[in-house]
Amino acid sequence: MKGKTAIMKPTFVYLAQNTARDPQWGRDSRSLLEVSLDKLYENYNNRFGQSIIIFHEGDFKANDQVAIAKGRPEISFHEIEFKIPDFLDKSKVPDIWVSSAGKAYGEWGLGHRHMCRFYTLQVFDLLDELGYDWICRFDDYSILHSPIDYDLFEYMDNNNLEYGYRVDSQEPFRLTEGFSEQLLNYISEFDVTPTFFDEHIWKPGIKDKLMNCYYQMMAIRWPLKKNNLRIAGTYDNWGYFNNFFISKLSFWKSLPVQRFLHYFDQMGASHIHHWNDLILQSAAVQIFMQKNKVHKFEDWTYEHATIRNGQLEYGGIWRGNKDTEGLAVKSFEKRYGAAVFDIDKTY
Repeated sequence: MKGKTAIMKPTFVYLAQNTARDPQWGRDSRSLLEVSLDKLYENYNNRFGQSIIIFHEGDFKANDQVAIAKGRPEISFHEIEFKIPDFLDKSKVPDIWVSSAGKAYGEWGLGHRHMCRFYTLQVFDLLDELGYDWICRFDDYSILHSPIDYDLFEYMDNNNLEYGYRVDSQEPFRLTEGFSEQLLNYISEFDVTPTFFDEHIWKPGIKDKLMNCYYQMMAIRWPLKKNNLRIAGTYDNWGYFNNFFISKLSFWKSLPVQRFLHYFDQMGASHIHHWNDLILQSAAVQIFMQKNKVHKFEDWTYEHATIRNGQLEYGGIWRGNKDTEGLAVKSFEKRYGAAVFDIDKTY
């Protein structure tokens, strides 16, 4: 049964690489993409037949596209070109970005930062130009493990929702240095009245202050413990694990949101500071969207796991409350353990 989205033009979006070993994570991106697509069709798109666009940098040739599409006409490929924006001082853009806390937080190449800018800003412009009005993102290692028997886009539209996600997340502070200060400066400078952003400003109580003292002492030996400090008046970095999100494009193309996104883009948010798509997207929602338009899906099982050398480093699998058997969850957790969102963890 096809979805009732005739008056809408929604699409699923992937940003993919045709490689057996991607440079940032060492993953077999090509194989993971095929698994993700197969599971998306098995558990959703065989029923609803909705558009899927795979954005790429020209590495998916015609024969690759045919092999991946497998006769599924909803899948199309769209070539894009990534580059450092012309308005940035390229001498300030490192080939590899490393946190001031050191390599414990990883080394982030230009490809990763191009991706951050793509999902912060560029994807909304591209889809708008192509005539789409709704987006749902999947990564090549985003896996839908249980059936969805309703049209996701129709559900959002019928319930007057504009942003949907599956998993809550808190970004490590050492990957977002300076971001909180710039957010607060922006709100003050442009006299913005946030919708529910204030809920994400730390207001530490007595217990928090005592824990801060504990973490400061711990940080003498283990510097990453500083990430646990709750500093009054700063952004708490809680947001949406946006490797899956579904949203209405008109929000992202609205003037206040465009001003916000371009303001940070002009600063080199992605390329210079490594302020990634998760925190910029989350902050934009919390500042400009009404809270009752944000929805957390909890009914279906979803996997998004960073696995390196056979070990789970970040993310994991989340069981949907309608997934009664949870076979994929049991199998995953037997092999890798429960989901990891440890901001002290090296990854």
